[in-house]
Amino acid sequence: MIDGQCNENVIEGLNWFGSYNLITLGDFSTTSIVQNRTIVCGSITSGDSATFASDVGQLSSPLNYTLQLNGNIVQGNPLQVQQGSFGVGTNPSHNITKSSSVQYTIDGRQINMNDGNDGSTVNVDNNLSNNCKSITTSLTQLSESLSQLTDTPTNNVSIPTIQSGPLNFYVNAINSNGISVFNLNGNTVLNNNLVQQIEMIVDSSISSTLKLVVINLSGTSISFNQGNLVGTWFNSDQTGRSHTVWNLPQATTLTINRNWMGSLLAPYANATNTVEIDGATAVYSLAATAGIDNPPIILPNCV
Repeated sequence: MIDGQCNENVIEGLNWFGSYNLITLGDFSTTSIVQNRTIVCGSITSGDSATFASDVGQLSSPLNYTLQLNGNIVQGNPLQVQQGSFGVGTNPSHNITKSSSVQYTIDGRQINMNDGNDGSTVNVDNNLSNNCKSITTSLTQLSESLSQLTDTPTNNVSIPTIQSGPLNFYVNAINSNGISVFNLNGNTVLNNNLVQQIEMIVDSSISSTLKLVVINLSGTSISFNQGNLVGTWFNSDQTGRSHTVWNLPQATTLTINRNWMGSLLAPYANATNTVEIDGATAVYSLAATAGIDNPPIILPNCV
């Protein structure tokens, strides 16, 4: 891929990815929380209590959707939507009942719209089906395009091979779009029993112009079981986490057992997380027993 040449699908993918805390192209199961906006293009398949939109910042209107569901919703314990509105798709059709300004049911499942006294509601989103088609097409194209980016020539990665130690990413340069790129095997980075910690070290000469770090990880089955993400870059919401994308273009299975920091793009992956993901997340399906937290990803106009 030539730097600076973005087709329409890639641009749409950047826009969608930057607009949500969580996108699932398929189903979503959760026992926890999603802090910011969520769109589920499949179904909500868990009956456990869960909380959405607890930290979306200042909404321009309580009618803005912070939770959208294109598919089915199973019966179960109440869902909490802290801010904004809940939009459901048209196929299948849903039975929406309003008991009060803050309490609804969708197909018999109680939904507590905790901003309801200020205007939040549950209603039908007639655009959702088409939007999900656009999201699916554009995010898979975005992931493919990112995977075609070549390593930034002067970057370096130190990976322990004989004895335990740190894995360090050294960001030394950027391309014409302000992007720095690494291409590595997923399990070499995330499931390497010699890796004690993972750190991103950015050269001070490019820190003010660096817009995005892309880490392309190959492999169809990837687990994050070894090492912790540490250091100033990964522990800064508005610097590192919001300007890092871990792109897993081949993964069909992803297991996250360590705190994930930075955005995650894995459009074919059936993912599970047992610890928090701190960043925008776009996967095929997700079974979550821990939260999906801020920050949103801040993306350049082109990749």
